[in-house]
Amino acid sequence: MEREANQICPWCQTEIVWDPEIGAEDECPHCLNQLGGYRSLTFTMKNKDDKTAGGAGEAAGRTSIDNDVDDWDDEEEFENDESGDEGPGFDDAIRSGRSPLFADGGFDDVYGEKVEQCIDTQEEAPECISCRELMLLAGHREFGADFKPHTPAILDKPFLTVPVRLDLYVCPNCFRTETMLSEEDRIHMIKAIKEG
Repeated sequence: MEREANQICPWCQTEIVWDPEIGAEDECPHCLNQLGGYRSLTFTMKNKDDKTAGGAGEAAGRTSIDNDVDDWDDEEEFENDESGDEGPGFDDAIRSGRSPLFADGGFDDVYGEKVEQCIDTQEEAPECISCRELMLLAGHREFGADFKPHTPAILDKPFLTVPVRLDLYVCPNCFRTETMLSEEDRIHMIKAIKEG
């Protein structure tokens, strides 16, 4: 399968310019997702104005998902939505792939600058497994008496003892959260396993 020299990744929307001497690769160098066209889906759906039960109506009913995205934008659907969680603006933005917090699908200038400043003050900033943005340290959580440590059969004692402290990180782009053992507890765990 021959690809164009310039290509847009369907996953992260990054323009990929291939070197003609090396040739195309099978995955995006930015997001590492596969670039093959085999993942496209086509569904057979009946159109709203289609009143025939067969024939030309079925052929016209075969459409791709992209052609039906406009149906998501019906204002009546949002007005009748009784969930009221975030309001119609938020739902509309999520369905269209735009977050209402970001300008043009990327970080807003002020938001982005503040995020960078916060990350610069952190000792460590893990990378989000979903979108590969650096994550913000949101806080800590300690486990005390409710934590029941496990003792592996080859060790004399548990490698984690109370209190155990976890650091909570939040991705400023996709808002995924991740917890990690605090640095002190990581060091304690390494020593306990080595000595055990």
